[in-house]
Formats: sequence, C-alpha cells, structure tokens
Amino acid sequence: GPHSELRIDQLIWLEPQLEGDDIQITDAGDIESLQYARWGKEGDRMSTMVPFHVYPDYRLGKTVDEVTNLFGQVPANKTYADSAPSFAGRIRPDNVVFKNAVSELKTVTLAPLQPPHPGCKAFYRTLEEDDENASSELELRGYKVYRTTNETDDTAPMNYSQQPVMQDGLPKDKYQNVNKTVEILPEGSIGTLSISFRALTTREYSLLRMVTEMPLRFGGGKPFGLGLCDLELVLVTDELGRVIPSPVQDWKAHVSDLTERILLYRKSQEPVDHLRYPSCAEENKNTIVRAGHVWFNRFASYANGRVKPINVEQGSSIETILEANKLEGQPLPVLNLDSEEAMLYGYDVLLKMVLHDGDNTRYVREIVPFDPAKHVKGNHSSGPNTSMNAEKRRINRENR
Repeated sequence: GPHSELRIDQLIWLEPQLEGDDIQITDAGDIESLQYARWGKEGDRMSTMVPFHVYPDYRLGKTVDEVTNLFGQVPANKTYADSAPSFAGRIRPDNVVFKNAVSELKTVTLAPLQPPHPGCKAFYRTLEEDDENASSELELRGYKVYRTTNETDDTAPMNYSQQPVMQDGLPKDKYQNVNKTVEILPEGSIGTLSISFRALTTREYSLLRMVTEMPLRFGGGKPFGLGLCDLELVLVTDELGRVIPSPVQDWKAHVSDLTERILLYRKSQEPVDHLRYPSCAEENKNTIVRAGHVWFNRFASYANGRVKPINVEQGSSIETILEANKLEGQPLPVLNLDSEEAMLYGYDVLLKMVLHDGDNTRYVREIVPFDPAKHVKGNHSSGPNTSMNAEKRRINRENR
C-alpha cells in the first residue's frame, strides 16, 4: 500500500471496520486503525519478549480461583515465583471521586482500630460432629463481613468517647498515637467510580456486573460501620468511548449459583441500631483487664475440638443462677437471613474470677454488668493484649 514506512516481517495491529469472526480484509477501507505492535516491530513472538511474571492470566485460568484470575496475583515472596507466579489482572478500578463534598466534611476523632486478632478458632470456625463418639472437625464458618450502623450521634461506635484508650482505669485524652482525627463525608454524598476491564468471559463480566448492584464499603473505619455506599451503573463503553447498552444479555443467569451468598451479603449490610462487638472485662489478681479480646478468650475458646466451657466456683452466686458447675461456651452465631437470629449485641459484662491453687484452674465467681463508675479503680489498668496468639504477633513484629 501507500505506507512506505511499513516493511515485510514487521508486526502490526489491524482493527477492522466491522466486527465478527469471519471478517475479511481485502482493501484499505476495511481497516479502521493500524498501529505498530507494542512488543517489537520485527515480528518477534510475544512469548520470547514478555517475561513470564506478566503473562496474561488466561494461561493460568484453570489453576487459580476465578476472583484471583480476574484481579491478578503477586506472590508475597520471590521464593514462591514458581509455585505461585505473578500475572496481570484484568479488572482495574480507578479512584472514587466525590464532588462538591469538601464543605460538608465533618471532623471526628475515631476510636482506636486494632488488627483483628480474636485469638480463638470459634471466631472463624464451626464445629461439625456426626455423633457423640465421632471425631470432631473444624470447618470455616463463612466469610468476613463488616456490619453497618444507623447511629450518627455522639453514641456512635466510631467516636473515641465510646471506646477510649484506658490508663489506670480512666480514659486518656483523645489525642493519642493509636488513634487519629479524620474528616468523614456526610450521608448522601455522591461520587463516581470508573472500572476498566479487558478480555472478560461472559461469566467474568457477569461477576463484575453483579458487584455494581451490591452495597460496597469504601474508605476507612469499616469496623465502625462507616463507608457504606450504594452503586448505580451509569454506562458501559468500549475503549473508544462508544456506549455498549448490554454487553451480556441476561447476565444474572450466569451468576445464579451465587444467589444465596448475595442475599447473605446484602443482609449483612443492612444498618443496625446498635453496632457493638462482644466485649468483656475480667477482674483477676486485683486488676481489671479490658484490652485484647477478653470475651472471645473466655466465652468462645476451643479446647480438645469443642468450645471450652467456663468453670464456675462451687457455692457462688453464678452457680445458684445456672444450677450447674460450668458455663457453656458461646461462639458467635452464624450469619443467616433471619434478622432476629443475625443480631448481635455486645454489652459489657464483668467476670469476677478466682484462681484455685490446688488445680491451677480459674473459676468464675460472679458475672455482673460492667459499670466503670462502680468497678474502675485508680490502680486498674487496661492490661496487655491477652489473646492466644500474642506470642505469634510478637515474633511477626520482630521479623518485620
């Protein structure tokens, strides 16, 4: 043709005017655009030009789950490059941009956020038993979700005043190194989000389309119930900006196997009136421990394949109430579509414990509602994190 700069054996991209599997290019008018190929002008094979760690993921689609296949993968350590190679993702979200919201920002000092170290299997696992004589097996309880809240006043769980840093039994000033003051967007703010994608199958596009109809959480403070956003799809375009009304007809049929999980996720994002996680204070050795995850360690620990009960001191008031010498363990309820069973309110209680020297066992003597005005004394500190994996976290910090 008239393009003298093109030579035989050069590799180029041709984009035809028409779309389809049987398009024939016989004339320059059949071509909409023409460019040099990105990888080498002399026709070198892509497999020799592109490092393995950036291979497109269609080569690995049958060896990884479909979510990883969409978002790509980067091993945490080069040691795993052979068994878990890096490959590029095909879904790339842009930043969410909220317009005209700067003047409406609200300054809030957040309660401290700590890493999720519940320190007990009951938080993540469920116990499966066929019968009393069968061996017990621990299976995953579900997947991680954050609840959201209707609370917007000073009693909302995000406020430092609701979950302060304690020292000698008293709350410290709100300006601490472990927490921060932030600006949050008001309810009703509207933003935009662009998501680019390439080479998706019908199923994969349907998965992405499904996400655009689900409530999503953006920004920080998710454990406090912040960041919940409703999405509304505006339009889908190709790489040239041309609108594609319906890239996949009846896309919901391609993700029908996820219907129940979608319903559960939607249920988990319905705002609740009181967003609180189970907490507990424990009186032991003349002090009161509130740090860590006392509730989980006391009420939902596993031992010998089952939820461990709490020993009750003989003749104590709690034994009279229970009419038993043990308080049964209380693992978290499994999320389900029944709103009443899915509710979880974590009111503080105070466990008064006693250690029996004879058998070196701790017994609970009394359980009462925790009241700082009655129970906090000047010599009471919040205590160290008492979760069961504290030693592992210490080793991880040293390794970092």
